[in-house]
Amino acid sequence: MKNSFRRITKRKLSRSIIANAGLELVKDKGFDSLTMKALADKLNVTPMAIYRHVSDKSDLINSVLDAFVCDVDVCNHEISNLDWKEWLRATYTNMYTSLKGMPSLHPYLGNAPRFGPNAMEVLSKILSVLRTAGFNQQQTINATSSLTGFMIGCSIMDTAFHQSLSKSQQNLYIPSTIDSGLDHIFTALSLELEANNKTKVVS
Repeated sequence: MKNSFRRITKRKLSRSIIANAGLELVKDKGFDSLTMKALADKLNVTPMAIYRHVSDKSDLINSVLDAFVCDVDVCNHEISNLDWKEWLRATYTNMYTSLKGMPSLHPYLGNAPRFGPNAMEVLSKILSVLRTAGFNQQQTINATSSLTGFMIGCSIMDTAFHQSLSKSQQNLYIPSTIDSGLDHIFTALSLELEANNKTKVVS
């Protein structure tokens, strides 16, 4: 993959190509390596050529983060979206695994404006699954916020814990914190859904 951008020219350069090149750079060396100069060298263009497609470093980071979301494709699993609990479990477990695999991304997770079109598409799918299951609008927003915050917290905490271990300890199986936590969240959500259904019957 190191030579995949060798033949890029200014005319062929695009925001998508820049984002994917940046993602490769980040995968290899972490987000600290993402500079305009390093990216320009990788693409064999000048830094000014990149500035024609991204406005500044923050905009570049946003585009790379959204390329990451597209790359990991967390909703790509075999679970039917009609089985809301298992669909959400698979989706959020995929998110967790992806974030643990790129710890240099963690500092950028709390900035909502960084949500690009790919991230918004994932969010839209999650909201749709919850709404189809029978949750009202506010419950859907609350559930998504709780699930996302919990998943991010688990990925950061488990990564930090794993990095604190010795190399021999890191090879041992250490259960993640996400599975049992998701069970508790789903139990609470199921109770809300039952209450919604009872209200519908009464009314």
